[in-house]
This record gives sequence, C-alpha cells and structure tokens, in this order.
Amino acid sequence: MASRTDALTVAGHSAASALTGGFRLAFVVGAGLVATAIVPAVVILRRPAAVAEPQAAEPANTAA
Repeated sequence: MASRTDALTVAGHSAASALTGGFRLAFVVGAGLVATAIVPAVVILRRPAAVAEPQAAEPANTAA
C-alpha cells in the first residue's frame, strides 16, 4: 500500500495523514478478505459429514 501513501503525500497530505490513509486502505482490504472467507468456511464446516449406517445382517434361515 506504499503507492497509496505516496499518492496522498504527493497530493499534499502530511506524512502522518498519508501513512494513516495507507494503513486504512490495507485494513479495509484485509477485512473484506476475511468477510469473504467466512462465508465458505461456515458453509463447509456446518455441512454434516455423510456417515453410512451399517446395515444389519439378515438372520440366517436355519429352518431344516
């Protein structure tokens, strides 16, 4: 985000203001990425695992 800080400095902002603007942009981008990652994480982690139930063996026909 150094280009954002440089652009703000060239535009006449003080060094402290330019640095704050650069960090603010980086924070917003990071927060957006986290918000975007939460959606698939919730969907994937909430999905119950498909567990195959064992089938009971049929009793052997022992009629003789």
